[in-house]
Amino acid sequence: MKQTLTTEAMQEIYEAAVHSEASGSQEAEFELLCKLEDVGGTGATIRKLIDMVRAVNRGAQPVLYASEETLAYAKEGEKSLVTWSEPMGDAVIPLFTAPLAPAVPNEMPDAAYAVLSKACGDNACLFADELWSACRAAMLAAAPEGGNEK
Repeated sequence: MKQTLTTEAMQEIYEAAVHSEASGSQEAEFELLCKLEDVGGTGATIRKLIDMVRAVNRGAQPVLYASEETLAYAKEGEKSLVTWSEPMGDAVIPLFTAPLAPAVPNEMPDAAYAVLSKACGDNACLFADELWSACRAAMLAAAPEGGNEK
């Protein structure tokens, strides 16, 4: 029976992945694969996580408001600027916190390769680079471009 990808399900998947990585046992790998399958498989899980990140980013709220004049001074290097916690006077331009840069490794992590090896056996090396490139591209595409602009 498929279950919804909840915070609890994500925690269980994380714990199974950590255990699998630490022990390297086939039983731990199988447990991880089962937990992923319970929520729709590896691809579906990654897709759901990407959608969740996008939803959070779309819901970003401004932290301060500034005026055109204030932004012009900031571009010139002024360090002491006037901003407001809500729109006031000319200060109607919303400012957002900058998102963290995505941390996506260039090479497939050993734990991911181990899961692929279990699924594909000796043929894993034939698919590893292409699969990781596709996963990496999807993760990077999920990161908001240009900050939290609307």
